[in-house]
Amino acid sequence: MAVNKYSYNEMTEQLITHIIKCKKNCTTTIIGIDGADCSGKTTLSKVICQKIKGKNSVQIIHFDDYANSLEERQKKGEFSVEAFLYDFFDFDALKVILKPYKEEAYTVPDFIIVEGLFLSNESIISYFDYFVRIEISDNMVLERALMRDVDVIGSKAWVYKHYTEQCIPAQSIYKKQYRPDETANALINICGGECYAIYFKDT
Repeated sequence: MAVNKYSYNEMTEQLITHIIKCKKNCTTTIIGIDGADCSGKTTLSKVICQKIKGKNSVQIIHFDDYANSLEERQKKGEFSVEAFLYDFFDFDALKVILKPYKEEAYTVPDFIIVEGLFLSNESIISYFDYFVRIEISDNMVLERALMRDVDVIGSKAWVYKHYTEQCIPAQSIYKKQYRPDETANALINICGGECYAIYFKDT
């Protein structure tokens, strides 16, 4: 894989260039954007959409919208790592949406962008034509979470516990089990500040 370091805008331009280059035909291309909580998946999907929608039709799917019921998510405990990794999201429901685009030669939209957690899971990875993995340090995840989530989903103590005992450990297991960095067509490393490294798999 070739590597370069860029500002955020430069990185996204390089990424989009590679995505367009890898689009093999006129049928819908499904892009997966995977990364830990607070890694910038939603922001990146919106930026890609804004930059390519002038000449292309684009649909964004947020995997957070496919969360299982609270009862299902917490059946192994409120802060269960295993439940967060395997029971939080409804992969089957997402597959129902994506399956027609893999089985039929749809040409609209040109791109579907799916952004979310754990997208390298063996049950869903084959649905992506292009896969992006965003890598971020655990310390940066926690820092961003405390800034973003305290006023939204709970107290500072709850957010700290949720991330240190559930989200971050789940990502560690996920990366070892599913190797999203090896699956990715593009691997983005957040180096800190406005510095991003991006690695492209040889095509």
